Amino acid sequence: MKEYVEKGKSVLLTSQNLAEIESLSDRVAILHGGKIVEIGRPRIISKRLLEYEIIDIKFDEKFNRITKFNEFFFELQELDGGIADKSSNRTIRLRCSHAYDIVSNLITLLKKYSYFPLIEVGKPNLQDALKRLEQEEER
Repeated sequence: MKEYVEKGKSVLLTSQNLAEIESLSDRVAILHGGKIVEIGRPRIISKRLLEYEIIDIKFDEKFNRITKFNEFFFELQELDGGIADKSSNRTIRLRCSHAYDIVSNLITLLKKYSYFPLIEVGKPNLQDALKRLEQEEER
């Protein structure tokens, strides 16, 4: 597909796999309710709809056995400047305006549990933007 694009051709790709769309596409259109609700570059759409950064905290089984995952989650919600969501039973997603300001507080909290999970800091993606559009429609 990229070969066609390199030759100056356009490709129309439809998919519900947003990670694939984001990695392959220069421009995307998001259809919702049969109408185009957003159109543009994937990173620009995500930035326009979601003006925050993401910290994903990924735990292994060992953490669940060593301590109480829910207790950690509760304490994490008390950190200033972020909103925590359980993405799965082993991942917590923290949304915040300035991720690096929160990381030092997060590390201090993790020291209390003597456990250091994988921490990934990043920007929202198209999947996050689509969730936001769906939440707005539900209101």
